[in-house]
Amino acid sequence: MQKIILSLLLLLCLTQTSFALVDYSSEENVVPNRPQKRSINKTSRAKSKSVRSSSSRSGGSYVPTGMFDVKIGYSTISLESELTTSKVNVFEFNGHFETGANIYFDAKYWMADTSSEDLSDSSEGQAGNPEVIMGFNWLSFGGSGNFTNIDLLVGIRLAAEDSDLGSSRTDKIIGVSTVKRFNQFALGLGYKYYLTGTPNNETELNIGNMSKLSATIGWMVSNDIQFELEGAVFKVESSDSITKLNVLGETDSIGTISPKLGLKLARLVNLNLGATFISKKPKNGDRLIGANLWDVPGVYGSSINASIAISI
Repeated sequence: MQKIILSLLLLLCLTQTSFALVDYSSEENVVPNRPQKRSINKTSRAKSKSVRSSSSRSGGSYVPTGMFDVKIGYSTISLESELTTSKVNVFEFNGHFETGANIYFDAKYWMADTSSEDLSDSSEGQAGNPEVIMGFNWLSFGGSGNFTNIDLLVGIRLAAEDSDLGSSRTDKIIGVSTVKRFNQFALGLGYKYYLTGTPNNETELNIGNMSKLSATIGWMVSNDIQFELEGAVFKVESSDSITKLNVLGETDSIGTISPKLGLKLARLVNLNLGATFISKKPKNGDRLIGANLWDVPGVYGSSINASIAISI
């Protein structure tokens, strides 16, 4: 009888010990949670980098934030002057490349066509001016909800060859841009200065240096909808050339207001819709037509535009 009782007690102790081993499994469940915590931090850092990347962009609203972005746009300019009343269609291609070292590159190329014989001898597309800008992230701080970014810009705008609507001069570009985020809102300021060259085409208007000062207010309505409003002043200085006959005699400026709407179609695809309205007309609008600034919104008239942005 004692042997039976001892056997039962031994069996009970072994059973309790086996259940105690099973209870230790709760500690094993804690270990896999640690990598999840680190992955959340990585996601947060990636999101912060994405915000910094999108804040440094200079062209357009609601642009994807990959290493390489492509945007294809179309705009129609309503031209009304003493010379002609017509429309000019501008096709624009933009590229943005992130190097991952606080340096990025923006590239732009545009073409234009018009049915007005006063502007072009051909109704086919005319070559525009290739433009390349290098941006350097000089200063950035804050989190994704209160991010501040300041970039320095330097670039070049190359001459167009054998074009009725593209400029035949080469311009150098310097500038600065800054963005401050307030949760779902953002405020941006930008300044570009164009050191203009001498046109190769003798009939093209010879102008002085140009500058653009802009202020932008952005509102992220949701993850799929973003609204942006930009106000800008574009200034064209008079030419001091004494060898050219066709020169701009006095400094002129144009004021514009541009509302923009960004719609997210897919994870890396966005549709941008916008318009540009003139708030201050130039004094010498007819003269400025000869400077071939068709890629600068608002110089020659109000316009509407649409573009598709794809991130790679």
